[in-house]
Amino acid sequence: MALKSWQVIGSVVLITSITVLMQISSETWITSATVSLIMGASALACMASSCILASRWHGIERLFGGLDRVYEAHKWIAIWALIFAVYHFVFKAKLDAWDLAPILELSKYWTRLMRQLSLVALGLIILLALNRKIPYGNWRWLHKFSGPLFLIVILHWLSFESPITLTSPAGIWLALLCSVGVIAALYKMILYPFIAKAGEYKLVAISQGKAAVHLEFEPVRKGFQFKAGQFSFISLKEGEFPSYFTVKQALAIKPFGNFGTYTQEGLPTFNKVPRADVLDELGD
Repeated sequence: MALKSWQVIGSVVLITSITVLMQISSETWITSATVSLIMGASALACMASSCILASRWHGIERLFGGLDRVYEAHKWIAIWALIFAVYHFVFKAKLDAWDLAPILELSKYWTRLMRQLSLVALGLIILLALNRKIPYGNWRWLHKFSGPLFLIVILHWLSFESPITLTSPAGIWLALLCSVGVIAALYKMILYPFIAKAGEYKLVAISQGKAAVHLEFEPVRKGFQFKAGQFSFISLKEGEFPSYFTVKQALAIKPFGNFGTYTQEGLPTFNKVPRADVLDELGD
């Protein structure tokens, strides 16, 4: 049974809520400050989980039943992270009854700056990711800044006065998630391009359909096993960047975005047989 987006989001929020409530007096549970504290911690936990889902680790893809479903969960958990962060930003997450202290001591200026930047950073990440009007080539590079911006959110948590200590259940939970999230982001940005499985294919047939260009490739050496309905990342030698497309008996590419327009207008004019790198990232 594959994991669903709501199951991941619900589990992250539930664990975060329980561990936060364990850290404060039960007399203060039903307050806006407690809800704000839980929302802030949940936003951080969701953002860390979103980084983990974007890592392309095959074990995660198997849990969800394919990379396309991982992307769906990645999108929704990031959206909920922004919703939680907005509530946390609006309502004060402090009470006099709590024993408040920062994990990382910073000056008031830097503490306040981290608070402001954390919401701006999270908002930029989500809004840029959801903006379909940005050309894919530009969007792809902008989205790479999600990892560094995540560090700003972590700094806000560490420098913010709260009842959560690093050795408390909530502190351990958040530290673990954030550590794995940072590792996942570094892996995706630095290591993944060098270790991802890829094969070289040559284009053997092009046909113009009513709504898409149909491309048929055959492997130059060794190919991948796939099923119709899955998708893979394609990077044409004459192109600029990899994009993912659904695989049927051949590739069907609609004229959307940079890559789609490129295949519509550019491929039919090639005087030589185009070649492409196909990444072994197939979702169900």
